[in-house]
Amino acid sequence: MMTLSRTISILLLSVLTILSGCAASPALSMPDAAPADFVLAVTVYAQNADANPRPTAMVPARYILETDATLRVSVGPGSSASSFPRPMRNLNTVQLERCWQLVRAIGLDQQTLDEAIRPVSSPEIYSPSDEHEVVYLLEIRSLNTQHAYEINPGNPGARALVEHLASLGWLRAD
Repeated sequence: MMTLSRTISILLLSVLTILSGCAASPALSMPDAAPADFVLAVTVYAQNADANPRPTAMVPARYILETDATLRVSVGPGSSASSFPRPMRNLNTVQLERCWQLVRAIGLDQQTLDEAIRPVSSPEIYSPSDEHEVVYLLEIRSLNTQHAYEINPGNPGARALVEHLASLGWLRAD
């Protein structure tokens, strides 16, 4: 029979293990080539979405890149993490690999993330903060793990990724 002090010790250890797992997101494993299960979703949240002109990386949008290289795109104020846009095009291997390399350039594989990057535990209920005029919600599946991050456009890798996805979706800055 388990004693009360032993039960409390086990519960405390369990809670500490859970809390330590929530406190910091482990570095994402980023191999040189895109894994077969690579899926990417990027949502661009922009305050004052009616402001014109805007660079494509600052326009509200939702980009989803599926494992079969289908790129889905929606553009406009209604784009959100719950949007599932229509297919825009199929990417070739070179285009898919370029997307992977741009994701790698963000620095998600570092033990200490750039100050522009914040892990998001529940992207399905994510709501952008008012801290930045524009913020990216990046969701990635790779090597059987899923991660989500809020990234502000001050991260040059994230901005380059969004600009590239916009160009693949045939969007252009006016």
